[in-house]
Amino acid sequence: MWDISYMLGGMMMSAFRNEIEAFLAESGMKPSTLGREVLNDPGFVARIRKGGECRPSTIDKVRREIEVLRRATPTEDAA
Repeated sequence: MWDISYMLGGMMMSAFRNEIEAFLAESGMKPSTLGREVLNDPGFVARIRKGGECRPSTIDKVRREIEVLRRATPTEDAA
């Protein structure tokens, strides 16, 4: 029988990985730059890609910072 908290944690991390990958693709930012800018940890994205996990508070911080970076980066439509 599966532990529900384990399943929910896995789904949360999968969604979080997808969000990071989508941001990197749309922004063209290097993974190490994102990790350095957001958490002062250039290896953060590499660890997440390899299946690493992090605290919900870290996920929230990264999501907030990605939104800040999105607002600070002009889109092609605005150019």
